[in-house]
Amino acid sequence: MNDMNKHRLTKNPEFYEKLGQNVKVMCKAKGYTLKTISKPLGVAYQQTQKYFSGQNRMPIHCLLIIKDLLDCELEDLLNIK
Repeated sequence: MNDMNKHRLTKNPEFYEKLGQNVKVMCKAKGYTLKTISKPLGVAYQQTQKYFSGQNRMPIHCLLIIKDLLDCELEDLLNIK
């Protein structure tokens, strides 16, 4: 993926909706709720809900924390291979 395509991808709100939904599904599969995942992220339940809905962009440091909690790869959270 070239730099121009990466820029378009991150400006696309659908990307964040899909990312949030994918992370939400993966968290739920491992038994995490919005409340239990919010604590290690250091954010309120409502903020996590906004990340999962794509309403707010999920910061990379949150993705890295979730990656470690779920014991998966970043590519799994991003749903890219």
